[in-house]
Amino acid sequence: MEMVSLTPYASPSRPALLDGGQSTLRTLLRDIYQQLKETPRAIWNDLRATGWRGAGFILIGLCWTLGLITAIGFLTIQSSWSYTNYVDPCGLGGEFSPFADSYNWWAPRGFFQITLRTPEVSFAAAKAIDITWDVVIGRGGQAVLAWVSWRVFADSVTVSIATKPATYTSFFLVFLQKEPSLVSVYRISRDFIFVRGLCSTIATYFMVATMAFILGFPTFASSMTGYTTADKAYLELRDGKMYQLSNATPVAYLIRDGDRINKTVNLMLGITVHADVSKYGFFGNAKKETEWNGTIIPSPALDVEAYNLPPGGDQLFGYNWSDHTGQYPFRNKENATYYISGEIYTINYIMKNASCQPIRKVRIDIQGALPRMKALTEWTLKKFQWGFSFIQVTLMAIFLVIWTAGIYVMWLKAHLTLRLNGHPGTAQGWKCLLQLAEVMEKQLKGAGIDSKALSDPELKDQIRKLLESGSVSSAIEFSKGNYSFRRGFCCWLKRERWWVLSLFVFIGLLTAIPFITNTWLGFLIMPVGILFSISFGRAAKSMMFLLLCFLILYLVVVVPLFSSWGTTTTK
Repeated sequence: MEMVSLTPYASPSRPALLDGGQSTLRTLLRDIYQQLKETPRAIWNDLRATGWRGAGFILIGLCWTLGLITAIGFLTIQSSWSYTNYVDPCGLGGEFSPFADSYNWWAPRGFFQITLRTPEVSFAAAKAIDITWDVVIGRGGQAVLAWVSWRVFADSVTVSIATKPATYTSFFLVFLQKEPSLVSVYRISRDFIFVRGLCSTIATYFMVATMAFILGFPTFASSMTGYTTADKAYLELRDGKMYQLSNATPVAYLIRDGDRINKTVNLMLGITVHADVSKYGFFGNAKKETEWNGTIIPSPALDVEAYNLPPGGDQLFGYNWSDHTGQYPFRNKENATYYISGEIYTINYIMKNASCQPIRKVRIDIQGALPRMKALTEWTLKKFQWGFSFIQVTLMAIFLVIWTAGIYVMWLKAHLTLRLNGHPGTAQGWKCLLQLAEVMEKQLKGAGIDSKALSDPELKDQIRKLLESGSVSSAIEFSKGNYSFRRGFCCWLKRERWWVLSLFVFIGLLTAIPFITNTWLGFLIMPVGILFSISFGRAAKSMMFLLLCFLILYLVVVVPLFSSWGTTTTK
């Protein structure tokens, strides 16, 4: 019988495959090394192309954008926050409501109410803050918005009139007037809608809306703020006296058989006593020997039930307790009860007899000799609070986000188009005036209009009828046309597809870092790092390198500081 060899047959092509695989791996590693070697140079080129001025504008834009996002996030959390029941009943809008979580932030009546308030100040301080806000934020904000918007409008109109000429009025208002007014908004809206708009309909309507928004910005900024008297909730007791409701003690638990611990039968307990309740439960269901405040009680446990309990997590036991039917019996606000001056007051009585009244500070000046004290002068000083209307400040933040996004897209489109065609920027000031004068003189002569023989209304009428409100084209050529976002993005993806894929994966990992490190500060810092890297880096590898540096800084500095701070606070 012939023996069969167990040695496997070696294929002659296998060494060639191994050599080819090793060669491919070496080539891949060499390419990766070369890319990493070129990354610092690419980052330096990106930063140098941006320049100090550009870097400053980028930082200001990032701070502005992150500030708006943070404000909207805060307002969103504020409107959906589940407050505990036992808070200042006059803290929202000055209307009495013992349950702050039942307040509707979006109710129409709150449009002009000061619902987001600062601490209590005097009348003079509140007035000074309000005037400063109107001048600095109202008028100053309008000036900044107008300056930014008109510079972007000039770039956008320069690109637009290369394919679709503008009227004399539109050109004058954008390049020469450079500030909004009621008349200018009306005139440019009329020209855009009824005569001739920009080459982009969306840009046309956005420009008109922006002008109207800037015009009304000071009024809107002043309307959303104000000052009002600081209020406190007072309850008229059964004996006719007034009692400050914030000093009342909410009743949390009721022991039906309190005599078993040498107390009254129906013993009421405040919100601070709950450890024994959480240990033995409600209604005496624990059939065993128990202990209550150091007193040993034979089986069964005390018959304990609860009134209305606020949502407070570990502060009170019973809010999340459910009976055998799956209901939550201790979340009924109608059962809320308060212990005041040795008496029990139900929520129904409080709702009928409580009200919000201004806080008064009484000062008594003694006139005359001190021993005699014949004359007393009493001064009543009210306390005030300055603040915002939640609805109006939310709308303002949304409008500013829309304005920021629209202005950025409009600027980016015009900027990339100008750079594509080799133009550094747009004409400003006197140059635009000379351009408009030259165009008007040529077109008026061509139409046979003698401007010297006509009055201003007659000249205006002739321009509207014979020249169709005039036609001003761009003085520079755009031989390569307009920049396309879609085409540019596709080319960028095709050119750096592997880096882009790695960048997306890395950004996904960065968003998970706060969960991994268990640092809530990461939810605020990580978006800053991502926006910073995307703003300064142009190539995908530059963005990824900046993100990597930011991640190392976060892990080395922020996480240890946050951990040490948490350890210190727990001690």
